[in-house]
Order: sequence, then structure tokens, then C-alpha cells
Amino acid sequence: MATREPPGLELVTTPIPAGAQPGDMADTKDGREEQAHHAERRQRERELAEALARGEEPEPEPDLEAVDGNDLAGVESELDELSFPATGEEVVERVGDRELATANRTYTVADLVSDSGLVRFDSPAAIRARLARPEVAAALRRITEAVGTVEALSDRDIDERLEAYERTFREIVALAPEDYEDAVQVVTEWILDVVRGDERVPSSRAVRRRAAVYCRANGYEVPDDNWLSV
Repeated sequence: MATREPPGLELVTTPIPAGAQPGDMADTKDGREEQAHHAERRQRERELAEALARGEEPEPEPDLEAVDGNDLAGVESELDELSFPATGEEVVERVGDRELATANRTYTVADLVSDSGLVRFDSPAAIRARLARPEVAAALRRITEAVGTVEALSDRDIDERLEAYERTFREIVALAPEDYEDAVQVVTEWILDVVRGDERVPSSRAVRRRAAVYCRANGYEVPDDNWLSV
């Protein structure tokens, strides 16, 4: 005999969106931001795995180097004695007083690299790439010191965000070679406003979007396949 639901009760089911999996996060702003962050992390991990499989490591870009090449080479050679990955603290302890000359002024490595354990470099070439554009390095140093006060993120999460910010700044240099200093300053101040005002570290996508807005507003095209195009 067929069973019937007791009178007055109705079975209510909630439709599951197509492609959804058990345990998916709720469709809220926080949930979407967290999903986007996880997607970016997976993409970076895939890119890193592919690069390692090809035996690649970051190489300096001579056309983007604003620092005297001999100064960079000297710093890079001294760093060969460090064990990598190395922290910013280890780098500053080793070569913090080394001077780097540009056309307008002279910096020390300590001016450009935060002596924090949050900063990690995989090779001397990666440090050279960071130091090659002092404006970018100085901006990342300021951001590193600010995000270190945000307790909601792990060291790994902060490290990944900083890597993404650096890539964003380097894309700005490539897209807006005449205005990159102003662009980096504008984006840096925006990041710091978010960190200090909202006590959170903006996502890579949000920073890339802000950088793209600046570039387009100042007449620089952002191709659809560019890192900043999100």
C-alpha cells in the first residue's frame, strides 16, 4: 500500500545549481571572494608546477632594469652563499647595506626589501628582478609591513598575495612605461587604504582590476589576455 505524507506537511527541496558539489561555499560575497582566492591559488600552483617541470626559474628583464647592472650583479653574486628559499630578513642581513644606483638617486637593499619573514625569494635571480625597479620594490616593502598586521591570513596566503601584487606592478611597468611610477603609487595607496581601513588584504583580482582602471584611464590599452584584464 502506498504511503502518504501526514496532512499539513509538505516536503520542501532546495534545487542544487548545475555543477555544484557537496560542500560548496554559500553564494555570498565572502563565499565568492574565497572561491576566487582559491581559484587564483590553484592557477599559480599550476603555473609554478609547469615552470618547475621545464626547469625554469625567474630571470631578470634587462629592458625593465632601472638600476645599474653592475650593482645588481654584485648583489646577486653575494647572494649565492645563501640557502634558498631565503627570507627578506636573511637577504637584508646579508646585503642590506649594498648600494644600488639609478639615474636619479641611490638606494640600499634595505630600503627596498622588508626585513620580514613574510618575504621569501626562491633564487638570487628573483631578488635581482625585485630590485631592478626600485619604485616597485619600495612599494612592495610598504605593503609587506602593512599586511603583516592583518592576522586573518596565514603567512602562506600573504606570501601569495605579495607575489601577485609584484606581478601586477611589473605588468604596469610594461603597459605604462611613461607613467608606471605614478601608477604604482596610486595602486599602492589603494591597497594600503584597504588594509588599514578594512583590516583585510585585497585579493589579487581586486588589485589587478584597480591597476587596469588606472591604465585605461590614462590611455594605456590593457589587452584581453593580459594579467590585468579581469
